[in-house]
Amino acid sequence: MKKNVASQVIGAQMVSATDGSAFTGSVTCYVTGDGGTQAAGSVGSGACAHEGNGFHSYSPAQAETNYDHIAFTFVGTGAVPATVQVYTSFPQTGDGYGRLGAPAGASIAADIAALPTDADVNAACDSALADYDAPTKTEMDNAFATTNGYLDTEVAAILAAVDTEVAAIKAKTDNLPASPAATGAAMTLTAGERTSIADACLTRDMSAVSGEAARSPLNALRVLRNKMSVAAGTLTVTKEDDTTSAWTASVTSDANAQPIIGIDPA
Repeated sequence: MKKNVASQVIGAQMVSATDGSAFTGSVTCYVTGDGGTQAAGSVGSGACAHEGNGFHSYSPAQAETNYDHIAFTFVGTGAVPATVQVYTSFPQTGDGYGRLGAPAGASIAADIAALPTDADVNAACDSALADYDAPTKTEMDNAFATTNGYLDTEVAAILAAVDTEVAAIKAKTDNLPASPAATGAAMTLTAGERTSIADACLTRDMSAVSGEAARSPLNALRVLRNKMSVAAGTLTVTKEDDTTSAWTASVTSDANAQPIIGIDPA
């Protein structure tokens, strides 16, 4: 319901206190504003109109809507009273809205009136088109200067990027042989490189190697370093964990020889 506005309607559904059926008798509306004293409606002493099927309506006076909270209580002899509560709102118009920017006048209507006319818009367009169709020498010079400056900057950036990439490529190609015929000489290892490879092979942890063949250098070296044992005429050489068998061999023994029954390097 709008606050302090005339010609509004409020209604309630009334039921009989005897059997709960629709109440169609006379009903009076009482008005309570903002928690004040309840009083019979000022319009027709609060008499309500029966709209049908027990629904009764009341048209309050403008003054009866001038509250933030209004309780309309509908009472009829033999009926269950019904109270309808409303919180009023303020009627809004265009000038009630906040305006953006710096308003030209005291209202939206004044702002609209200050807008340029069709003639103003046409004149501005004609002026802009005239400048576009017939630019001055200074305007042309400025436009060319701006374009040239942009092109100079972009071209310089592109050339700098190309120079960087070419330098990186040249650093790699400088390591290539002068001609294909020189490839063999170019790929010959130096004495230091050969020494480094040999040292790496000699210090290689055998436990990091897998996939060896039965007659590989790795299996040949295992008998010198890993655990081995002889039992029932069979020599077993283990892998680097001193548990897993790497290879076995049949052993020929001599009763007069000093027996060796196992080697377990620390």
